[in-house]
Amino acid sequence: MSRKKTVDLSKRVTELDLIRGICILGMAVDHAFAMTIFMLPSIFQNSEATYSIYQFGLKYWNSTPRMIIHLVGLSLFLLLTGVCCSFSRSNIRRGTKLLIVSVIFTIVTIIFMNLIGEQDEIVTFGVLHCIAVCLLIVGVLDKINTNKWVYLAIGLVMIVVGILFVSVINENGDYYVKYSSESLWTLVPKIILGLSYAGADCIPLFPYGGVVFVGVFLGRQFYSERKPLVFKNYHNNIITILGRHTLVFYLVHLLIIVPIWVVVYLILGAKLTIF
Repeated sequence: MSRKKTVDLSKRVTELDLIRGICILGMAVDHAFAMTIFMLPSIFQNSEATYSIYQFGLKYWNSTPRMIIHLVGLSLFLLLTGVCCSFSRSNIRRGTKLLIVSVIFTIVTIIFMNLIGEQDEIVTFGVLHCIAVCLLIVGVLDKINTNKWVYLAIGLVMIVVGILFVSVINENGDYYVKYSSESLWTLVPKIILGLSYAGADCIPLFPYGGVVFVGVFLGRQFYSERKPLVFKNYHNNIITILGRHTLVFYLVHLLIIVPIWVVVYLILGAKLTIF
């Protein structure tokens, strides 16, 4: 008989899983509102109820508090991903697997978004892609570099360069583009490098990848022994469980949110556009 694999919680750091769990829950809420703006209007015919939900979602989406919380939550998540990345000695293998998952995720969004007529909401280079590429780069660097300060320097340069990209390019109104504006062969590299923004969940290497590298430095600076700084014992609860399984939750949360919204809209009497 095969032994059931168990998780050794003594090797986990509570505060890292806790904050990652909170961030991933916040992301799910953010995506739930995003669907009311960018997806559901293409699936359901407009009605008084659906229009009210759309207006509420739009107001939330464009609000300053939401933008601040989104930026802070995303940055924290990427930062802690870098910290956790510093624990691993198999980042190339992990990065390769995650990159394959990311490409499959992109293919799924291409198929689905084309079906509902929302091609500009395709995920080309999202948070999974960004983390996967960072893991691969860190894995390669680990083979030739042992100086943790190198990761801090790389991260800060990427963040500064990325911010400059956005500020300079956006002045000309050329940063936010549609997929139909130019060939994918020229647009996708720009999206990856942060020279253009297109599609949903767009998380370019510059500046966001730099946050992961800063996290790698912080992990090796403050968690070199992989011991918690805040909680001395591991706290196993729903939030830390989500923090341990962020990839699984990220991939399945849409499969949960979409049916919930569909049921809500049907209860409200909304009509599907396909009928």
